[in-house]
Amino acid sequence: MGFDFDLFGEGKKDVSWQGQIKEWVRAHFKVPEAIPVLVTEIRCDQPGCAPVETIIAILDPAGRQQWKSPRPMREVRKEDIPHLRPNPEGHGPRIDIDRLGEGKWA
Repeated sequence: MGFDFDLFGEGKKDVSWQGQIKEWVRAHFKVPEAIPVLVTEIRCDQPGCAPVETIIAILDPAGRQQWKSPRPMREVRKEDIPHLRPNPEGHGPRIDIDRLGEGKWA
């Protein structure tokens, strides 16, 4: 039988990689608990992308902020957070339709 106590009133913590990264981001950027922080991992096959990237978004009503790390979640460390790359336009390089030829990069 398991018991789930919140002995010190801190609430349950998310101990996953995703939860840990969210905690580091909140602390570094001083994000209030009321503002959602999203952390996800995506795979990329576009030129210039790391094969697996971690995307971090702060969904502030005053404006969404987004960063990325060229590493999978399990490789992101607390000391990486100040060095995240801004990613305001979304994931990966923008696709230039004129450079595409028959579905391949020209």
